[in-house]
Amino acid sequence: MNPSGPRVANIEYTGTGPFKVTGLDINGGEVATYAQSDGPYSGSVAVDFHDEQDSRSLSIDADGPWTIRMVPVESLTPLPGGFTGSGDDVVLYTGGIGEVAFSHSGAGPFEVNYFEITTREIATAVKEAGPFRGKRRSARSCLRMDHSGRSLVRHPLSRVERRRRLRSVVD
Repeated sequence: MNPSGPRVANIEYTGTGPFKVTGLDINGGEVATYAQSDGPYSGSVAVDFHDEQDSRSLSIDADGPWTIRMVPVESLTPLPGGFTGSGDDVVLYTGGIGEVAFSHSGAGPFEVNYFEITTREIATAVKEAGPFRGKRRSARSCLRMDHSGRSLVRHPLSRVERRRRLRSVVD
């Protein structure tokens, strides 16, 4: 694994038993658990987003087929005006500062963290259990979402962005 700072692991596991992905440091010590499931798993997770994390390898415990593809945060497709998903995900937000609307219809936990790529600052936007609907202030950042059930994220476009998009549709 190339130790190049924050990146995203796109993970697929099709086995039926327990599955766990753990980051290990240069001495083989555990850095963090990035994914864990009692059965099939599909999702994207943040790897080494904290300054103190430095995963040099991954330990994978699985009883079936799995794939992990590591990608740089900057290679993510920027989040459009909205996003709907289910399961763990990491998305790139490049819009302006403003209110972001979140809704979650699952029964399990719902957590959203903002991660500023250049400063590596992390802030928790939402940490709830069960259904949730609310707004939080955002900044340009990466959003890391851990959730069960279906979730929706919407960011209202600024007037300038709306004009730009309208102009490109009209032209």
